[in-house]
Amino acid sequence: MVNIVANYSFYFCDKVFIMIKKILFVLILNLFATNLYSQKIEVTLFLKDLENQKELGDVQVFVKDSLIGKTNAEGFLTATNIKNGLSKISFIKEGFDKIEEEKDLQNGGFYEYALNKAVAIIEMPLLVKQDSLAPQQPIVVTPPVVVEKKEENTSVFKAKAKYASEAQALTEQRKASEIKEIRSGEELSRKGASNVSKGVEKGAGITNVQGRGIFVRGLEDRYNNLLINGLAVPSNNPFNKIIDLSLIPNDVVGNLEIYKTYNSNLYADFAGATINIETITPQKPVTRISIGASYVTDNNLSKFLMANRQNSTAGFFGLRGNERKLPKSFGKIPNSVTIEGKNAANSFKSGFGVNEINSVNNSSYGIFHAGKISRNLSYLVTSNFDNKYQIREGLERTFFLGGGNYANNLQTTDYSYLTNFSTLAAVNYKLNNRGNLGVNVLYLKSSEALIKDQIGYFDAQVGKPNRFIRTNQYQESSYLNAQLLGDY
Repeated sequence: MVNIVANYSFYFCDKVFIMIKKILFVLILNLFATNLYSQKIEVTLFLKDLENQKELGDVQVFVKDSLIGKTNAEGFLTATNIKNGLSKISFIKEGFDKIEEEKDLQNGGFYEYALNKAVAIIEMPLLVKQDSLAPQQPIVVTPPVVVEKKEENTSVFKAKAKYASEAQALTEQRKASEIKEIRSGEELSRKGASNVSKGVEKGAGITNVQGRGIFVRGLEDRYNNLLINGLAVPSNNPFNKIIDLSLIPNDVVGNLEIYKTYNSNLYADFAGATINIETITPQKPVTRISIGASYVTDNNLSKFLMANRQNSTAGFFGLRGNERKLPKSFGKIPNSVTIEGKNAANSFKSGFGVNEINSVNNSSYGIFHAGKISRNLSYLVTSNFDNKYQIREGLERTFFLGGGNYANNLQTTDYSYLTNFSTLAAVNYKLNNRGNLGVNVLYLKSSEALIKDQIGYFDAQVGKPNRFIRTNQYQESSYLNAQLLGDY
């Protein structure tokens, strides 16, 4: 009996010992695995500027929302004591977009990132108590605007700054919530666009038809709309919906925006496109003078007909408009009036005579000046002039259906002398870092002196084939646009 009990006790103690060894082995194995999984690693990061591909220093690097350091002047950061495995990593630098992503970090790894420049913003504190704003009197601000609560009773408005540079324009276009194309003044100059018409042609699906204006996806002038600084502007021609965009030189353009789809900030009366011209804002003192010349075969240095007294200094700049007005005897309302002899000769001051000259090269002149009167007050003045000689030859024919002969059959030659003059004056006052107040005045003047010679027959008078018709016509239009702009 005693022997049996002794043997049983020994067997029981052996089982317990084996079980304890298994438990210890499992505990040691788990401890080793946990330590292996949570071991610290070392990685190297390199940050650069996406626009110019140069290294970026002083970039804050966060791993799992914890700051681990900043990049040095060469854009490098060697980080240690980072846990191995999948981690959220983010990069922050003033003036650049924040980058944030999940990354599987491995020991000894090298990771490269490029940061994109953010759109410049202007912070303007608005000292208005939140609880003093009545629901029926909301603050209306032209988007894009973000209102952030900074302190208990203070708001900060972040308004979009004008993006005159090409890189900023592309960034704004990429981030825009609406569909639009943006052409900065810098891009238009680089691509050789001398006026807004040439700049708009750079857009997709847009063409400029001689004498008919801008066509957008096949839709002509009456389907388009024009804004200047976001405000609708009238046309200087009763037969066109928008003004001739070739009259506006590139020097006055800060940014050119083209909308082909509707949004709540636009007028709805368009099916082709809405074109918004943002006039340039003075940034720093500068003076620029430009002189240009061009030559067109069969137009310049050729025989050219011009009305009497048009071939003068005043006529060269298109300043003969007062001499070409209709006589007072015709009155302000068109009616049937006949004047003859000396009375007719005296009524029309410039007469009907024509001089034959040799056309010279087309030319253009411009001056641009911007400066500051004080720290908060800046101004800009730009003036441009260009002229052009045009000769067009061809046939003008009309016919009656089934008649067999032309109703009008005329060999036509047009001699057109065109001038364009534009001036923009702008004054901007900064309201102590709380807003801006500006005044823009845009003046446009164009003229055309036309001599049209026609030889042939008209009114189906085939028996009189050598009738001669001469048209001596002068057309002048002036356009003045004044705007008061402000943001707060």
